[in-house]
Amino acid sequence: MLVIEVAPEDVKVTTRIIPARGDNPARTVYDQTVLFRMGGRSIIESRLSHDSENDRLEAGLYTLDGSSYQINNFGGAELKKGYQQTIIPLKQAIAPFMNSLK
Repeated sequence: MLVIEVAPEDVKVTTRIIPARGDNPARTVYDQTVLFRMGGRSIIESRLSHDSENDRLEAGLYTLDGSSYQINNFGGAELKKGYQQTIIPLKQAIAPFMNSLK
């Protein structure tokens, strides 16, 4: 399971402007540093880009919602494109399974 961690010091965002290209106007995005935990010892520091400063994630643990996956032509699961992915709190993602774990 992919776990996305936002540390308290990473609640802030940095502003970045993507230059205009072709018919597309310049765009402002707000980057936030996160840690991707993929299981085991694998931890990757990366950034998430938000369309608004208000979209930043608060400190905590998150994961991708089930709606962020699709079935490919070969019957396997694959991630949808980045703009179609939804990040939810990890606590919310595992809540439906908590009763069966007791």
